[in-house]
Amino acid sequence: MRLFLAVVCSVAVASAALGQVFYSNFGGLANPNAIGLSTGAVTNSGVNAPAGFEWSECPNDNPSQANTVAGFAGYKNSTQNFRLADDFTILPGQQFTIDAVRVYAYRTGSPASEQPFSGGTLRIWDGVPGASGSNIIYGDATTNVLFNVQNTNLYRVFNTVAPPPGSAPGTTRLIREAYLFVNNITLGPGTYWLDWQLEMVVATNTSFAPPISIPGVRGLPSWNGQQFTGNNPPVNTWQALIDTGNPATAPDFAQDLPFLLEGSWVPEPTSLLLLGLAGLLIRRR
Repeated sequence: MRLFLAVVCSVAVASAALGQVFYSNFGGLANPNAIGLSTGAVTNSGVNAPAGFEWSECPNDNPSQANTVAGFAGYKNSTQNFRLADDFTILPGQQFTIDAVRVYAYRTGSPASEQPFSGGTLRIWDGVPGASGSNIIYGDATTNVLFNVQNTNLYRVFNTVAPPPGSAPGTTRLIREAYLFVNNITLGPGTYWLDWQLEMVVATNTSFAPPISIPGVRGLPSWNGQQFTGNNPPVNTWQALIDTGNPATAPDFAQDLPFLLEGSWVPEPTSLLLLGLAGLLIRRR
C-alpha cells in the first residue's frame, strides 16, 4: 500500500508541475495540439472507424505505391534495445521551458484496458544523437521518467488501397500517448534532439512508434527521424528512419516522428502583443 501511495503522489506532483502543450513536431508553435497521426474517420477504401475513433493510415501518393511501415521499434525488453529520436528548433529570440514530452506508440494486439509500458527514458542532445561533437545535455538512458499513459482515439492501419488490393483495416493497433517527465529545463536558440525509449511490462513484448502520416504524402524533404539499433551488439548505431515503400520498387522516403512538448516558450504570443502595445504607447508619447 505504501508503494502504491508513493507512486500516486509522485505522479500527482509531476502532473501539477506541468505546463500546457506549446509545441508539436507536426504543427509547430502555431498549432501545438496537432499530432500528425490522424488520417480521418474513413479509410481510403471507404471503411468507417469505430464510433469515436479515427484511423492513422499509412499514406500513399499514387494508386500503385504506399508507405509500408506502420511503426518503428522504440522499446526495451528482455532481449532488444531500440531508441527513437527527432529534432526541434528554437529560433533566435526564443526560449523553451520543457516540463514534459508526449510520445506515441502501439503494441499490436494490446486491448484498451492494458497498460503495455512499465517505464520510459528520455535524453536531449545538442546535435544529432551519436554524431561526432553531439552531447547529451539532459537526461539519461536509465532513469524512469514515464508518469502517465493514456489511450488515443486512433487505430494504426496499413494502406487500404495501394498497392491494389490494399490491406483491410483493423483495430489491433491502438495508439497510446506516453508522458515523459522533464525537470523544467530551459533551452535557448538552436536545434535539439529528443531521444526516447519505452520499456515493456511483459519482458518479451514489443511496441512501435507510428511516424507522422499526411494523406497523399509519403515523406517530406525536412523529415529526419532516427532510430538506435542497439539490439545486435556490438553494432550499436543510429540510423535514419526510412520507409522503403510497398511494392519493393517504390522509392524510399525518410520519416518523422510525432511528439508534443509541454511547458512554455518565451516570448509567448501574448507577451509579444503586450510588448508591441507598450512600444506603441511609448512612440505615441
